[in-house]
Amino acid sequence: VLSHEQQRLCGLKMDGKPRLVRGVAGSGKTYVLANWLTKMLRGLPPNSSAKYWVVYANNSLQGLVKEMIQDAWEKKGVAFPWHQVELCHIKNLLEMLLSQVGIPAQRFGFDYDA
Repeated sequence: VLSHEQQRLCGLKMDGKPRLVRGVAGSGKTYVLANWLTKMLRGLPPNSSAKYWVVYANNSLQGLVKEMIQDAWEKKGVAFPWHQVELCHIKNLLEMLLSQVGIPAQRFGFDYDA
């Protein structure tokens, strides 16, 4: 059973802009994210080369994130287009972006888990 807020969020019109999903543990953030991603992917034109990043902070939840995305999509009766989605831990994203401008992440002493 979805809360009123979850229903409202899942029903938002997607405009292609980045979205941030925040909330306390167990509030349905991953469910909302999975539904938003499904909606965005289904709205793409055939043979689109668009790619979506799903950035998460808790590495131990990667499997759950992937599972919930697949569950939201499987209801549509078509194989999930994983070639258009990349799951990325925030630490890996920061390292990748910094390396593109020639700055090693270690330079900042960044320890996300601390």
